[in-house]
Amino acid sequence: DESAACDVVAALNAVGYCHKHCGRYREALAVHRHAFSYAVSPTDVADSAHNMAVALAKLGRFDEAVAEYTKALELRRLVLGQHPDCANTCRMMGNSLLKKGELERALELFLEALRIISETLPATHPERASALSCISSALRGLGRLEEALTYARSGLEMRERALGAMSPKVALSLHEL
Repeated sequence: DESAACDVVAALNAVGYCHKHCGRYREALAVHRHAFSYAVSPTDVADSAHNMAVALAKLGRFDEAVAEYTKALELRRLVLGQHPDCANTCRMMGNSLLKKGELERALELFLEALRIISETLPATHPERASALSCISSALRGLGRLEEALTYARSGLEMRERALGAMSPKVALSLHEL
């Protein structure tokens, strides 16, 4: 039954997360693939595809990661509409595209992530600072340095207000300047 399948998918994804957090990305990928095989609901399919994409990206398999992120994003848009999970998938796929050198496509996804975050989360939410940081990275790679600096400063200010000046994430934002 669908309820039991959802429970199995959730349990397998939890195991996959543990592998990922321990740096065991091959094991995480195998478990997330197993979860995907049990996924029945569109949400579980999307979550499992996203989780596989994360593991693939960690393994440096960016083409495969982008393909899985694309599946996850299509399903998440269909099921969730404008939702922070869609923004997260946009941002993560953008990061894989950055690593592949596809800066324009990455920038488009980062801007979409920022738009979704702006529409669905409070203005001070940390995800907004992450999106600003990603936009800055893509712009910097494209040689659009003044624009990159503007986004980096906005992300820094937001992180300082939300997390305090001594936060490691503030240090990351300072490094981007």
